Amino acid sequence: MKKFFPLLIMIIAFLGFLTGQIFFEMVDTRAGQFTQSKEKFGLYENLYSELSLVTTDGAKHKLKEVKSPAVLLNFWASWCQPCLKEFPTLNALREKFKPEELLILGINNDEENQDKLIKKIESEYALKFKSVKDANNEITSKFHISEIPISILYVKGKVVDVFYGESDFSSDSFASNLKEALAR
Repeated sequence: MKKFFPLLIMIIAFLGFLTGQIFFEMVDTRAGQFTQSKEKFGLYENLYSELSLVTTDGAKHKLKEVKSPAVLLNFWASWCQPCLKEFPTLNALREKFKPEELLILGINNDEENQDKLIKKIESEYALKFKSVKDANNEITSKFHISEIPISILYVKGKVVDVFYGESDFSSDSFASNLKEALAR
């Protein structure tokens, strides 16, 4: 038994060291994600104050001058199935909030036949919001977006949340969170 005691101590010490390493790496990773989110939010807020967007119907929206306190930018493309699945929930969101409270703008990423594809999708899904053409991905690149769908929710020019992947904008929790953010 005395022979194995030093070996047992070494194993316990090694496992303790290994557990500590894993724990500190997890803490460091989370801190890095937080910093990255803060940096992205800062970038998105700067872009909000600079962006001037023109929808396919010719309406101009200089974001920093928009009267609606909330703005939702939804990056999408006609070939993106998760993007298309979101549209009914975005329409439901449009029904819950007046245009004076919330402006929803789609940022379309189709590269060819963009006008035709946007009109087709707007008609097929009876979209209750307009889209902006981003055929050359100029807007999307400024936001450092590499995957869609992604939606950015601003309230009074500040990023409230970023939604990666398909999201349910018709949920009661989303509406509740938006109402709470609008009340601040």
